[in-house]
Amino acid sequence: MIRDRTRLWPIAAIVITVAPLALLVIVIACHMLDVPYWDQWELVSLLRETRASGLDLHDLWAQHSEHRLVFPQLLMLGLASLTHWNTTCELWVSVLLAAVTLAVFVAQTRRLQTQCRTAATLWHLPAMSVLVFSLSQEQNWLWGWQLQIYLNVLAVVGAIALLGSERRSPWALSGAVALALVATYSFANGMMVWPIGLLVIWLVPAGGRRPQWAHALLWVSAAALAAATYLYGYHKPDYHPAIQSPFNAPMLWGAYVAAYLGAALSGPFGRTASALGAAGLGLAVLAPIVLLRYREVKLSALVPLWAIALYAILSAAVTACGRAGFGVGQALSSRYIPFAHLLWLPIIVQLLVLASLRRDDAPEGGRTRTGPIRALAGLAVLVIVLASARSSLLSIPRWEEHRVLLTAAREKMLDPATQLEGLSAVYPRPQEKLRDLRFLRAHGLSLFRGTEPPAHSAQPGDPERGAQSQRTQWRRAEAAPRSVLSTRLPDLQ
Repeated sequence: MIRDRTRLWPIAAIVITVAPLALLVIVIACHMLDVPYWDQWELVSLLRETRASGLDLHDLWAQHSEHRLVFPQLLMLGLASLTHWNTTCELWVSVLLAAVTLAVFVAQTRRLQTQCRTAATLWHLPAMSVLVFSLSQEQNWLWGWQLQIYLNVLAVVGAIALLGSERRSPWALSGAVALALVATYSFANGMMVWPIGLLVIWLVPAGGRRPQWAHALLWVSAAALAAATYLYGYHKPDYHPAIQSPFNAPMLWGAYVAAYLGAALSGPFGRTASALGAAGLGLAVLAPIVLLRYREVKLSALVPLWAIALYAILSAAVTACGRAGFGVGQALSSRYIPFAHLLWLPIIVQLLVLASLRRDDAPEGGRTRTGPIRALAGLAVLVIVLASARSSLLSIPRWEEHRVLLTAAREKMLDPATQLEGLSAVYPRPQEKLRDLRFLRAHGLSLFRGTEPPAHSAQPGDPERGAQSQRTQWRRAEAAPRSVLSTRLPDLQ
């Protein structure tokens, strides 16, 4: 009987791990709608330019707010060529990227468990799954454009994992450089991976014949190239507030950073977010100190986790410099939660290792008992998981509000007589995107998939010109193989 119960525990852990993902998939399926929203309309201009003159690297590299979204835009263009720009497909790519990120964290957890000679339980999986697939990230889950954030997070976590491997080969270093470039050109805070990666290289011995300094030199060279190309022609967006630093506005800056990190667990409550963020910073410092005291573990097993947590902290700090002028409330935006999770996930991993301490793990000559440490670590993990689950539940009304908004906007945009009114609900300057809406209508893209093109004859230069023949090309090409990264989007010629 006892053996049967022991066998059931791993099965129960896996079922509970899959539950948050299954819930997320169901909620997305019930609320998704194929309507471009806000910044997603910027991709229409790129689709139109690609149709006219082929894929232009300059257009991909162009600055968008503070970011250069080379790789996310390539990915979205590829999806558009395969799906007639069904924007809901981008949502599932975000889920996939988050799932792969969780897999990398699982591998890092297993490595730490092996180093600490801890029993390989699976109960870290449900705890991390609740955070990674939290519904509180509704802006990212409902807005395909936000796959850039999940791509950035995966690239950063992957790069740090490769750099922190016990025997870092030249292949691992090359892969880390490639992932760091993806992170840099997916979201602005990806630049932070370069100094953090250098720290990992310094702390984790290199494998193979190449000395440590050779790896560091290659990494610094790649970082210099990435920074030079990123900053060339860079300008601060005019609509952004003045830069707030810890020197000219320390209280505002500090409150923003704390709220940014705590919002993953707090829901839409600013003071709670700041308190939880401050607690998270404390745990990020305390957990490794206690772990090193009670466990004999190689530094190389902990450095990747510390580096990932440091990336979350630096992301909060850099974002605060550019956005704190909007107010601390802006730090509660759900789009930032995946970055905040990079603080809490390493904390969970280390706390669960502490929760598995045995009596003989106490330091020699010390009087400290391991029982209180185990209890406090387990309680802390439970509080983190429950807070994240509560935040997910609080976000459900926002999912419904977004669907109602897109449903009404879609109905109005489908009707040429009310299209401007519908466009104003999903873009702040609708007149600027009226031409893009006509382009989508003419070529049966996004919300116009499956609808007939306008019957009226278009004037020369009108984006709706030749719509009937264009729709015929779409139908003829549906069975033909398509290249995701072709220099010209298929069937939009």
